[in-house]
Amino acid sequence: MARKLFEVRDSPIHGKGVFAIRPIPRGTTIVEYTGERISWDEADRREEEKDDGDTHTMLFTVSKKVVIDATRRGSDARYVNHSCWGNCRTFIDKDRVYIESRRNIQPEEELFYDYKLSMDGAKITKKLRKAYACRCGSSKCRGTLLFEPKQRAKKPTASAVAERPKAARAAKK
Repeated sequence: MARKLFEVRDSPIHGKGVFAIRPIPRGTTIVEYTGERISWDEADRREEEKDDGDTHTMLFTVSKKVVIDATRRGSDARYVNHSCWGNCRTFIDKDRVYIESRRNIQPEEELFYDYKLSMDGAKITKKLRKAYACRCGSSKCRGTLLFEPKQRAKKPTASAVAERPKAARAAKK
């Protein structure tokens, strides 16, 4: 049986976080991002039920048709916080989302990946940037969890989804 690599506990960055409890070598698949697999229509419906000021998200784009809602049957991966220069990255393999280490990670380090929240063509205003303000503290921090198209890599990895999915859809990665 594989030894546990991390634990969930309070984060100084935001809410709960995921922390290494033993060394994690670069390239290690750490955890699968799981939850209820739903359509975009269902994701939109659920988002409409939320309070307007609630920008917390546990939605993850798998494809143009499938979103993972980790608020329902989600794994501990839902607690990995954002950083503009994270020590982890996400990838999709056969419609399953995983988090892996980008570099060697030491015990007690909090795990992070870049959420790359997309607003699907909507103009990124100061108000939106403030609503999705980044707290990562990285020297490469862009100040927001939002990822504007001009910043997209040629081959982006999987990404989380910004709130209000009707205006916030990440492209299939």
